Amino acid sequence: MVIMNDLQPQCTKLSVVQGLEKGFLGGPFQKQFKLDNGVVVSISQAGKREIELTSNAPMTNAELIFIFQDIEKLLMLFDGRFYAIEKLTVSNDNAEPVYILDDYNKKRLNYFSSNDFCHYSWLKLISFQDVLTNDLYKNWLALIDDLDIVFQVFLYALSDNKMTVDLNFAFLVELAEPLVELIKERTYYCQSLTPGKRGTPLKMCIDNLIVLYGADIFAKELEYNYTLFLERAVKSRVRIMHIKKNQENFFDGRECIKYSLKFSLLYRKILLSLIGISEQQYKANVQNATKKTDEWGMSEVNP
Repeated sequence: MVIMNDLQPQCTKLSVVQGLEKGFLGGPFQKQFKLDNGVVVSISQAGKREIELTSNAPMTNAELIFIFQDIEKLLMLFDGRFYAIEKLTVSNDNAEPVYILDDYNKKRLNYFSSNDFCHYSWLKLISFQDVLTNDLYKNWLALIDDLDIVFQVFLYALSDNKMTVDLNFAFLVELAEPLVELIKERTYYCQSLTPGKRGTPLKMCIDNLIVLYGADIFAKELEYNYTLFLERAVKSRVRIMHIKKNQENFFDGRECIKYSLKFSLLYRKILLSLIGISEQQYKANVQNATKKTDEWGMSEVNP
């Protein structure tokens, strides 16, 4: 029998089943690759998504779960959202699988529950079976190590965290500064910028990210009064620093959702680029997601 003790290496397999509350995931898709530590990752999808981690040496529950979560975060970049876990088991060669979902859910962080506005299927940019390899996974681990808490803030801002959309959007806007730092560190872009210091305001950081990576996502904004858009994005961030009478020219709630979707697309595109996935592999999907977001933004304003 598998003893439920995270401190003792005793499991050789972790199996996860994820799905939609309503509807089915696409497929059939399948991918398998081996990590440097010997763990074999198998992902299959046909209505449900099944992720299986198999080790040739016993590991703790926590070790296997940490690997699963890192993979799950990478899949979120592809899909634009997390999926609910319907089944979670651990086992070894000499025991029947043990169901641990209830215990795991007590510890699962809230950012793994995506906000409703992230649930649109058209937010998916790329299929995991087309790009997922051990080398990509290693690039991903290095990137999230560099990002540290920045990536957690990104996930929380897009999660069902019970905070208002304008507050979540303020955090998304603020992430433009550390992302400029990251791009400056890893590429030859943004070398003249010094986020957080005089001479490089938040507005300049947002502008550089859009010009470098998001001209397709913010095409309408670039065409129609781009300066005003940048000002309103910044004002939506600094709004939490002032009392009501000193707030002006910020995005309303519906606009905050629309631009949360657009900033999410922008940031996902940046991160995909930094781990080595060519834009050509998902360019058409970015354009489609942008079109759908713009249509959504106008659907109740001009019915």
